[in-house]
Amino acid sequence: MGNAAVKSKNVVLIHCHDLGDYLSCYDDRHVSTPNIDRLASEATVFEACFAATPTCTPSRASMFTGLYPHSHGLMGLASGGHWQLNPEIPTIASLLADAGYACGHHGIFHIGEELASYGFEEGSLEAKCEPCADNTIEFISRRAHEDAPFFVSVGFQQPHLPWGAVDPAVAEAEIDVPSFIPRTDETRTEMAQFYSDVRRVDTCVGRIIEALIRYGIYDETIVIFTADHGIALPLAKGTLYDAGLKIPLIVRMPDRGGAGRRPTELVSNVDLLPTILDLVGLESLTPEKLDGVSLASLISGADASGPVREREFVFAEQSWHDFYEPIRATRDSRFKLIHNFRPGTGVQIAGDVLQTRAVGAMRGELVDRVRPEYELYDLVKDPREIHNVYDDQQYRETAKRLTARLAQYLEGSGDPITRGDVVCPPGYFEHFFMKSNATPGGIPAENAGDGLFTLRLPPPGALGHRCTQYRA
Repeated sequence: MGNAAVKSKNVVLIHCHDLGDYLSCYDDRHVSTPNIDRLASEATVFEACFAATPTCTPSRASMFTGLYPHSHGLMGLASGGHWQLNPEIPTIASLLADAGYACGHHGIFHIGEELASYGFEEGSLEAKCEPCADNTIEFISRRAHEDAPFFVSVGFQQPHLPWGAVDPAVAEAEIDVPSFIPRTDETRTEMAQFYSDVRRVDTCVGRIIEALIRYGIYDETIVIFTADHGIALPLAKGTLYDAGLKIPLIVRMPDRGGAGRRPTELVSNVDLLPTILDLVGLESLTPEKLDGVSLASLISGADASGPVREREFVFAEQSWHDFYEPIRATRDSRFKLIHNFRPGTGVQIAGDVLQTRAVGAMRGELVDRVRPEYELYDLVKDPREIHNVYDDQQYRETAKRLTARLAQYLEGSGDPITRGDVVCPPGYFEHFFMKSNATPGGIPAENAGDGLFTLRLPPPGALGHRCTQYRA
């Protein structure tokens, strides 16, 4: 820990896995999240927050660093230790630690192997929400009345797949499913399982809040609730559609400043680092080169101008999850442009999403879906992003404007996709190809040499098509 600081606001940052914004405070009538709702009632709730990427590791790294994935360099999963965030890049924890904060992390981390390398002096990686909450509460109990303020990052595994049993409190018969997947008894059961895990998260959030109250520091603590990206369903996680990128962002201030505000400005999880530093009075520590901007003015309501209010667009990107899928996107308040750098037929599905019954129910659509080089959606007229209007004469000027904007941003920010394919670290492709989490036994494959792999059979319940060769 760095030099001692004057006692400042504590910070609790709670981030969930694969949640999307499926919460009752975001108008989802199928789930009851009373503890998160209570938090939201005393907080600023951001209506248009989007992940920098729909993939776990790069998104968490963006949250911790304030940088898009191509800026921080973590463009695939940290699983297997192949991709790691460079410890030289400042994080929320390392900056706060240098200012005298006691920094801890409990739960899923997924950006590197050593907590200490990123500013955390203590923590645990038990990610299931109940033991994660236990460990967080124990941390709070020890740190509550110390002279130094604390920052604790809380990474809940839930509601990542596999989902648990259906909670009796979840009325399965009344559950609807997202509009982008088929409505069947099996998909309704899966959503009931998902919502049951969301209720587990809500209970654990409530326990952490109660601990802050019990130790008399709730009104000395900034509490932030968010998620890494969208729900683990086809056409959501791993895609740049809103279902893969839309996330909650709830910020409760100790004095309840900003309570009841629901800003509609475009914000991103790259904004968390500068926002936290600003809110605790350490904005002078904000790194010079950041993609994110502070959201403090939207919380206080003080300024009618400033970077976040003047922001016209946000970006998102995808490079590697299990396999390679190079996509970039930009959006403003009405339109979204997606650039598929490897256009073609078929939708790539994240390995864990292959476990869902929704994939089987959508087999034909996912296999036959054409992904053109460019997709343009009018999000006011077509919020489900069904009708690609890129080649529509009515939208010609919009398509030209957003295409030029995206290209200019990628070139100006040094995205390696502008120079060719993004290369994964040695062993990464083999790790996921030979040990895919799509099935317990992995994908049956043989290394044929010269970068070629042969698939012998599709896993049960997968898309039902056969790939005979794939070159890494």
